[in-house]
Order: sequence, then C-alpha cells, then structure tokens
Amino acid sequence: MKLSVNMFKKSLLVIVFLFLFFPILQNNLNFFKAKELNGVFNHASDIKFSFTDWLNQSFQKEKGFFLNENFGSRNLLVRVNNQIRFNLFKKAAIEEVLLGKNGYFFGNTYLRSYCGEDFVGIDTLINKCRLVKELQDRLEQRGQIFLPVLAPNKVRVLNEFLPNDICKKNSSNYEVLISLFKKFNIKYIDFNAHFSQAYKKTKYPLYTKFGTHWSVYGHTLATDSIISYLNFNYKLNTRKMVWDDIVLSDSLRDPDNDLVDAMNLLFQQQPFEAAYPMVSYPKNKTESPSLLVIGDSFNFGLEKTNFHNEVFSGYKFLYYFKQVFPNSDDPMALYKLNLMQEINNHKVILLVTAEFNIAEYGWGFLEKATGLLNGKIRPEDLEYDNVVYMMKSTILNDKSWITKIKEQAERENKNFDSLLNGTAVYLADIKIFKENSYKNLQIKLLKDRIKKDADWMKQINVKAKEKNISIDSMTTLDAIWQLNQIK
Repeated sequence: MKLSVNMFKKSLLVIVFLFLFFPILQNNLNFFKAKELNGVFNHASDIKFSFTDWLNQSFQKEKGFFLNENFGSRNLLVRVNNQIRFNLFKKAAIEEVLLGKNGYFFGNTYLRSYCGEDFVGIDTLINKCRLVKELQDRLEQRGQIFLPVLAPNKVRVLNEFLPNDICKKNSSNYEVLISLFKKFNIKYIDFNAHFSQAYKKTKYPLYTKFGTHWSVYGHTLATDSIISYLNFNYKLNTRKMVWDDIVLSDSLRDPDNDLVDAMNLLFQQQPFEAAYPMVSYPKNKTESPSLLVIGDSFNFGLEKTNFHNEVFSGYKFLYYFKQVFPNSDDPMALYKLNLMQEINNHKVILLVTAEFNIAEYGWGFLEKATGLLNGKIRPEDLEYDNVVYMMKSTILNDKSWITKIKEQAERENKNFDSLLNGTAVYLADIKIFKENSYKNLQIKLLKDRIKKDADWMKQINVKAKEKNISIDSMTTLDAIWQLNQIK
C-alpha cells in the first residue's frame, strides 16, 4: 500500500514537472503548431544583447516582453484561460466584450456611447451639424451629394438583451445629433432607427449573437436602402440590387462572429443559423456616379456587397480619414491626396459613422472640406501642411533622429516640439523644391518669401500699378519668374 502511494506521489510530481517544463520543450522541439490568436496585437520584437542596454535596463525590459509573448504553447494556454473564465465565471477575457442575456455578446465601446459616457456636449455637436449642413448645401448647388449615414448600434437596437442596470442612461451624442439633424433640415439615413423598428419583424437576424457589426443580412439590407435612397431622393438612375437567393448556414462568416473570435476561446460556441443573401446588379443603361466614402469599419460591411464597383465608379474609401482604400499599403497615402480634387471628382460622398465615433464626427474631414469649399482654406496651404506632417512622421519613426533632436533641445535650452516642427518644415521645403509634382507649393513658398522682403514688395506694388493687376497676382508672377530662374 505504502509503495503504491509513493508511486502515485512520484508520478504526480513527474506530471507536474512535465506540465511546468512543457512550454520550454514545445518552444524548442515544436511538437505541434498552435492556432494563432485572433485580433490586432503590437508584437514585441526581440532585442540583441549589448552592455549599454543591459546597464540602462532596457535589454531586460524588452527581452521580458518578447519572451512573455513567445514561450511555447502560449496561444493554447491563453485560449484555455479564456475558456475557463467564460464557462466558470461568465466573464470575457477581453475588456471589449460584454456578455448579455440569451447568449448575446455586445461591445463595451458601443455600450459607453449608448449610456452617454462619451457625450461631447451640445455646442460641439451644433458646430458639427453646421458644417454638415454647409457641406451638404454647397455640394448640392454644384450637383453633388453629401449624405451622412449613421450605422446601427447593436447595444441600442437590442438593449432588451443587456444585463439589468448595466448603466445610467444620459444624453448621448447620437440622440442629440439626430435632433440637430432634424432642426438643421439635414438629409441623412439613420439605421439605428430603421433597425430598431425592423429587427422583430424581419425573417432573418439583423445582428447575430456573436457579432458587434450588422450581420451580413443586415449590411446587405442597408446597402440596398442606400442605393434606393440616393435614386429616389436625388433622382439618380443607377443599377439596382436584386436579391437572387438567401442561403442559410450555421458556419458564420465575417463579421457575424467578430466578437466571439476576439475572445479567443478554446471551443467554438453553439452554432446557430444566419442568413447570407446572394445578390446581383443587372446591367442596363444607367449612370455610374463616382463614390467617395469617409467612414469607419461599418463601411467594410457595405463593401462586401460589391455595390461600390457594381453601382458606382471611381470608388475611394478614406478609413477614419487616415487611411486610403483600396491600395492602403502607404501609411502616408491620405496626406498625398489632393482633397479638393477628390471632392471635385466624386458625385456622391457618404459619411458612414458608428455611434461611438460621433464623438469625433468626421475625423477632421468636415472642417477641411467646408474650409476648402468656402475659401477659408487654400488648397496649397492644406497640401503644404500635409507635406510637413509627412516629414514629421518620418522623424518620429526614427529613434536616432528623435534622440538627436532631444539632445539639441537640451543643449540649446529649447522646446523639443518647436525643434521638431522646425525640422519638419525645413525638410518639407527641401522635398517640395526637389519634386516637380509640387509646383503650386513651390510658388506658394516663393510668394511667402517675397512678402517677407519689404524692398521686394515695394517693387511689386509699382509693377502691379503699371500692369493694372492686383498685388497678389503680381506677387505670383514674380514667384513664377523666380522659380523658372531656379530651375
């Protein structure tokens, strides 16, 4: 009996040691390939040993981050931990996921907006609405369309499935914005209102239990509505969406399972049936107006219907007014765009926004677009600011460059930000005069230089009177002459 007890203890000890050392063995011998974790991560990079980094302790810190992310079976153990938390404690391992009633998952970001926790104040929203109204009216006078599209908030539409007393309801950006849209007589589409009225009546779910965005069925319905709205209200004659069939499947497609995927569980959740429409766009003699979209991730759902290629032309998507799709490999692509040209070249401009993004409504597009159209912002000034921004980003992505500027700031007792901006402006000026594509900016910089020269401006005044033209026109002529001399 005693022997068997000892054997049991020894066996148990061996199992414990194997369990403890298994990550090391897996890391070196790679017994099996673990499934990658879903989501976007800032992966820690490995660091080479150096005495300098060792003495300032940066080596220990960065090496620790790297090892914590790269030990054997880490992904498997993360999934096991997440599954235990979910099954035993009914909690999600990530902050974004909220577990609701009847197996519904919600996004906490959307909940905070629904509860009014990110309310920016009525004055801010009034100013935004004034910009929307001005932009809508100015473009309509030019025969163009600017249409705000408010994407639906699952938390708002399906609030009956939220946990009890989950938040104290305050004024929200969405509710105030809608009231102001009506007050300012702004044309818009509100899918929060549409989905709230329709979700109990529709045959198929507008949201799945595991998704935070509208379901594939929901975004297809929304796309059809946008096309119909534009044709009816603006007298367009585009191709129409035709619903050929609906396929029911319990194999969920993106984005119908985006929340449960983000939880990185070990086992799949109980499957349920979702609807996947099959649509077409019959070809006929219709127009294909060019389309520009400024929006967030909800626009990716609209894109899945391929409406942007089948119904429209010249499509461009400015994601969060930061990234350009398609062909978004260049992180500086937005700052290389001529925004005035983009506005002029697109018949239809949509602003597609989820509720939680109303706090930053338009992401700067409204201010820049209205400024360009009403003449308060000159296209060349905006283009110059973009070049300076690109140069500043180049510096900030270079650690050695940042170190040099910091050392200079300390040595000369100057402000780091001022030196950084000054360096970016200097580099921007060099770039502008090196590249032929910046002719307008070259003239702008030369004009600015002329205006700072009092003697030169006296000559400009005299020549302007002789030619009977404005001082600004004469300054431009002199700047062009000087540019030709340089070249």
